[in-house]
Amino acid sequence: MRSRLRTIKLPPELWGRYVLPLGEEKMSDELSSYIGEKGLVIECCCGKGEFLVEEALKYPDKHFLGIDYAYPVVQRAVKRAHQHGLDNIRFLHATMEKAFSLIPRTGQLERIYINFSDPWPKKRHWKRRVVQQETLRLIHNVMEEETVLYIVTDHPGYKEWIRDQLDQASSLLRPVEEEWAVENLDEFHESDYMMKGLARGYTITFFLARRADTPRRNN
Repeated sequence: MRSRLRTIKLPPELWGRYVLPLGEEKMSDELSSYIGEKGLVIECCCGKGEFLVEEALKYPDKHFLGIDYAYPVVQRAVKRAHQHGLDNIRFLHATMEKAFSLIPRTGQLERIYINFSDPWPKKRHWKRRVVQQETLRLIHNVMEEETVLYIVTDHPGYKEWIRDQLDQASSLLRPVEEEWAVENLDEFHESDYMMKGLARGYTITFFLARRADTPRRNN
């Protein structure tokens, strides 16, 4: 598991450059400035930063923010961002719950991703799953009318859990399409993790949601 990764040697100045302070009772000034400047994309449980770095390379005019609580993986995400010379990506070393409890609506948030978070397949561990009613509520609080929430998994049991959690949150969120889930999303680039899953015959499921109080568009 990611949390068992060893720490790596990373110059303190790189950590200081790429990892923003979150704040305690309120959001830090550094984070407030960063998320309010440009169109913003957030990835929760960003891991080593593979997906977010590719997105940051693809869209240099936007700001990207990765959130992860595991120190060794955030180190690796910072290293990856630095190797690509990126200046439009930053990270928070924090839990999703803590981050979204302090981040407000800014008018800039375009997309939120939860990609392949741990499915915790054993029933006694389901309470550790990222997608829960409380996290969906916190995410809803920061979403704008145009924000799309993407939740991606290749685990059959977790897929049904996610669908059930979204159904329970239907007063807050609604599907972007007719249904919560689609099994093909052209704009989603194929990460190494995703390609490994496809090679093993797994089905990738994409859940897309908006705020429930946003009007539907006619196609």
